[in-house]
Amino acid sequence: MRTSPVVSSKRNSCYPLLRGASSLALRATLMLVVMLGGTFTREAVACPFCKAVGNTLTEDLAASTVAVIAERVAVKIPTTKDGSRSPDPTLKLGIFKIQEIVKGHTTIKGVSDLEILFRDAVGEPNRYLIFGSGDPLLWTTPLAITESEAEYFKALPSLPAKGAERIEKFLPYLEHADRLISEDAYDEFARAPYADVKAIKPLLSAEHLKRRLEDPALDLNHRRLYATMLGVCGTREDAPFMAERITSPDRAYRKGLDAFVGCYLTLMGEAGLPLVEQNLFTNEQAEFTDINAALTAVRFHLDEKIIPRERLIASLKLLLERPELADLVIPDFARGKVWDLLPEMEKLYVKSEKTSAWVRVPIIRYLRDNPLPEATALIEKLREIDAESVTRAETMFPKNSFTIDETPSDGKIAATPVEPAGIQRPEEEPKVDFEPLPSESETPYIASATAPSHTARETPAVDTTETTAVSKESDDGFFGYRTIVLASAAILLAVLGIALFPRSKAAR
Repeated sequence: MRTSPVVSSKRNSCYPLLRGASSLALRATLMLVVMLGGTFTREAVACPFCKAVGNTLTEDLAASTVAVIAERVAVKIPTTKDGSRSPDPTLKLGIFKIQEIVKGHTTIKGVSDLEILFRDAVGEPNRYLIFGSGDPLLWTTPLAITESEAEYFKALPSLPAKGAERIEKFLPYLEHADRLISEDAYDEFARAPYADVKAIKPLLSAEHLKRRLEDPALDLNHRRLYATMLGVCGTREDAPFMAERITSPDRAYRKGLDAFVGCYLTLMGEAGLPLVEQNLFTNEQAEFTDINAALTAVRFHLDEKIIPRERLIASLKLLLERPELADLVIPDFARGKVWDLLPEMEKLYVKSEKTSAWVRVPIIRYLRDNPLPEATALIEKLREIDAESVTRAETMFPKNSFTIDETPSDGKIAATPVEPAGIQRPEEEPKVDFEPLPSESETPYIASATAPSHTARETPAVDTTETTAVSKESDDGFFGYRTIVLASAAILLAVLGIALFPRSKAAR
């Protein structure tokens, strides 16, 4: 197992606008995210710019009743009830002989073989990771794994349950040749508290991180994580490296901009804000997605307290001068209890007119949340200018709607599904005809030193914000109730925006 050069040599021995008006659908989705997330008042918990790809292997292991490593000893051809074969030639029914039980020894005591549907792929090693959950046991689709991946998985139960001591064990695996391992290590960092990332600062190498960030082939997730790490271990001397990317006209060079801006501000402190403001907040040529990325970084720093809060708020106020963007930051002011913006809100309401009239509803929502008596008087004054927007805000949104935070107060990640993804129920297995297993000379099932490494997870990524497994208590299916509600709300906002806020040619 090679050691990633992300670990510094000191510790290596210890480890083997859319300019003008933006897309309405995108804006509606972003507004929904803003409404459901905190900004000013909660501590930053997870890695601020890293999004988990799916369940970690540890989460799947914890959610399962049984986990085994097995080899395939025979193959059957699936058929439907009428006797016809599946049109998918890669779908087979395999007989798997258990080689090692990682979890659930008592549950499957005496069981040696499993009969499970799997997807046959040429060149995969004849070693599989299989999870089982429930009573009776329901098996996931077998996941072909290399020897390295099997050893990695078997070591997971012995790792520390949480804290910096846990994620430092995954650090050497972030650049592992086997993609399953590198992705799982990344997901562990994506779920880890940012405080834990800061705690492993002595293990990080700024020079190595910069070399990796210069690689155009580095995937977006790792770019964000490495930029976050550079903010932890770097110095002001590393800030020009990030400034070059933030100001680059090349979109590919700016990929991961939210993490780049966050890193730059961490390294520069308050002195870094002018570059962000001039290139993104006040630059009319800046793209909407880049502006929103910079907003994400500023919100992160409102939690981190590296930069004075008043100075960060002053940066956000710059967007109130741009009616086409102001709706992005108005919820932040309400959540941050910045209530002294009545003159700015009045000016923005009058200035917005038809080309950016959608901002008027957020303004009224801000004023309704505002506890100052002058805010109530201002609402009546603005009603005389545009009564329809005031009525719309009062009808569609409850009072204090901006300050309602539905995220968990303890900042914990969403619950792990009670069953891993890809569960197969017995009644779903089709009738089969036997097909002899190809000889070893015909198909190299056993992995060798020259065999290609596993390149993708067989088990689909799952949404960890809600339980996704089949359950007797829920009929919500794969996406879960919360996902459906959020998606529906985003679509509703988009439709309402189209109906209620027609754009002029100038806005387009």
